[in-house]
Amino acid sequence: MSDKTGQELLQKLRELPGFSLDKEKKQQILENVMQEEKRYMRQTRTRGSFSLLGKGIAVCALVGAVWVGASVMKHQDQQVAQAPLPESVTAKQPDPSLATTPSPVPTQNQVPPAQSDPAAPIATAERDGSLLKQLFALSRQGQVEKGGISVENSAIDTYEKQWGKPDATRFEDGLTFNTYTKKGLDIGFNKGMQVVEIRYQTPALTKLTMKQTKQALGLPHSIHTTINDQTVYVYKPNDKYLFEVVFPAATKQKPDPAIQYVVVRYPQGAVNLMAQRAPDELLGELKTNAAKGQLLEVPVTVGKSMIDEMQREWGKPSRQDFVNGLLYSVFPDKSVVLASNKGDQIVEIRSYDYQLRQITKSQALKTLGKPTETVKIGDQQIEVYQVSPDYQLKVVFPLPTTAIPDPTIDHVNVLYPRGTVNQMAQ
Repeated sequence: MSDKTGQELLQKLRELPGFSLDKEKKQQILENVMQEEKRYMRQTRTRGSFSLLGKGIAVCALVGAVWVGASVMKHQDQQVAQAPLPESVTAKQPDPSLATTPSPVPTQNQVPPAQSDPAAPIATAERDGSLLKQLFALSRQGQVEKGGISVENSAIDTYEKQWGKPDATRFEDGLTFNTYTKKGLDIGFNKGMQVVEIRYQTPALTKLTMKQTKQALGLPHSIHTTINDQTVYVYKPNDKYLFEVVFPAATKQKPDPAIQYVVVRYPQGAVNLMAQRAPDELLGELKTNAAKGQLLEVPVTVGKSMIDEMQREWGKPSRQDFVNGLLYSVFPDKSVVLASNKGDQIVEIRSYDYQLRQITKSQALKTLGKPTETVKIGDQQIEVYQVSPDYQLKVVFPLPTTAIPDPTIDHVNVLYPRGTVNQMAQ
């Protein structure tokens, strides 16, 4: 292309509205036009001819594209320069460490944060709760991402083929869990390979707090704690599925903790794995076993069994903590916490059995009868039954509220009080 032709094109560009050229842009446009000219010259040699009219149309199209791109970029640059930084950039990020609580808090079942959000563009939602609302809406289909893996209707082997080997696998609450770190997913499935629980976490989600959760979704259907001393808000998107929001326990230092992860659960898929019993039958067996110092399906007798024996049988606990002179050993795959004294004697069994946790307070009191005493500690109410001269059964509930007047069992304890008192300062 001649210099004259180039200058004519530049003059036409200058006549376009809202467009100005500095020396560098002028040079860049000329180089682009010359490259286009060379490409068409090569086509001319192979195809035989290329009309002057066609060449003019192609070059004009290129020039138009350059002008539009430059205008759009200039407009975007102005918008970016003028727009204020979002709160998520300027605000101090919440401390990711879990608050210290008086009971053991293992990290085995923590969901890793997603390195790339599978639910995009959902994960770009603002901190006004819209992310939670969208996830809650998706939970009605048993999903955390539109068209993605779902509880009840998905089989884990399908996704193992697509995603490859999981980063970790563990057994918990009667289910097997596959962890996919980059996806921020922890997938629980039953023995039939049916997906029945999805735990999901993204950085955007962990910026939302307990207070913001209630503002976005309202008061939960129920509240309970986990074997890890986490607080769980349970919502019911429909009759089949549950949507749960999981937090570390609130403390004086952090009264409004941030979300750790959310859960979409298909309860029936987990219950089908267990030997289902009616609540009254289950509670009757619980009380009978407690009078012997035992708990359902736990091969331990408080006051007699030793912690080292159980470690040989079950393996190492996920975590151990000293609380009030006792060593608490946590076994998430058994849904059990064992407390032992300085002589290694097991003096307390705490169970988070899933079946028990579906039983309401009214059902429990009807079957177990009037408790020996009732104790309130924090936001929990404990019904204590002296089931034998040596042993106590403690049934722990969240405090009833106007929204949840009949809460379900949080966990149960079988205690050998004599073994605990002897280890404390007299």
